Amino acid sequence: MTMIGSVSARCVAALAFIGVVSMLMGCGTPAAAQNSITLAAVVVDGQRAAQANESGLVRVYRGDRWIDGRAEMSLQPGDQVVTGPTAYALIRYPSGTEVYMRPDSRGRIGSFTDFVGEVFAKIRGAFAIQTSFVSAGAEGTAYLVRSTSSGDATVVVFDGIVNVASLTNAWAPVKLGAGAMTVASAPAGRAAAAPQPMRASTDEVNRARAWVERVERLAPPPPPQYGGHAATTLAVGGLAALIIANHEREDRDAAASSHPTPLAAPPRAVPGSPIAERPSLVYDCRSLALSWAGVDGASDYAVVIAAAPLATPTAWRRLPATTVRETRIAVGEMLRLNNVYRWTVQARNAQGQAGAASTPLHFACVGDTRTR
Repeated sequence: MTMIGSVSARCVAALAFIGVVSMLMGCGTPAAAQNSITLAAVVVDGQRAAQANESGLVRVYRGDRWIDGRAEMSLQPGDQVVTGPTAYALIRYPSGTEVYMRPDSRGRIGSFTDFVGEVFAKIRGAFAIQTSFVSAGAEGTAYLVRSTSSGDATVVVFDGIVNVASLTNAWAPVKLGAGAMTVASAPAGRAAAAPQPMRASTDEVNRARAWVERVERLAPPPPPQYGGHAATTLAVGGLAALIIANHEREDRDAAASSHPTPLAAPPRAVPGSPIAERPSLVYDCRSLALSWAGVDGASDYAVVIAAAPLATPTAWRRLPATTVRETRIAVGEMLRLNNVYRWTVQARNAQGQAGAASTPLHFACVGDTRTR
């Protein structure tokens, strides 16, 4: 039976109402499930697994007394686990959830409450980490929480979605996705400002990756009796690599958006001659359409036409510019007999930035057309 499956109906209803699952004292679990919560590993200085005869690395406060924390010992809801200045610890839950503790950290077994220090959680099922005034709740995810004794908390999400909520309802819950983080400050005699989501820095991601990977390498694999579940399969290194790769892609996309590749001039424009003194002759201007080939990256095209009397083909008068999404435009309505016309077309991207103009082409209306 999993921890989640053992929660009473009364607890489930209450937790569903507040939106963050936190297995606190008062939501009982059977003895078999309690015994399956274990202190799975103790790692010294991030370099080696603790020896069986080493003491004082991790302490557990149970009931009214302290006991020495040893690898593979059973933990119970309500136990307070405290790591010493050189000790890393791994706690495994029956659902397959794993909680990695850094040195000088402490928390109470349930979900993981009254927490101070730094932990990394790989979640199977519903789970929450609580500081003195912040809850970071999730289901099927991986995230880091760092909390100071004053109550300030940092949450960094490596996988899935985490809801960061105030235990005193000081601000609305904040939802964080993979690669995001937030910092929640403890209130100081006034209304606390809601924490703001931000992109997790590469330094923050790599810092967590470094210490969690050391514990991963030295901890034993989870036993099969853990509710029939293996622990979360994605190692922190893989999650960190995905986050950094996504951030690099976002940076490249942002750079490309702010400095887009210049658009080429539209090719194969017709009709017209590049020589102003020898324009192409058009005998049916009424049905004339200008056309060109499309340009990669173009959102639309700006067409500019200038007109001059055929008798004086240097007195150019620019007509209103026209923008179209297609690669052709009917222009018969704006043409007049015995005029010569010069036209160009430019591709524009989604930001409205124009590329190079096509070579100016010239044509003359010498046949049947409207005479306005």
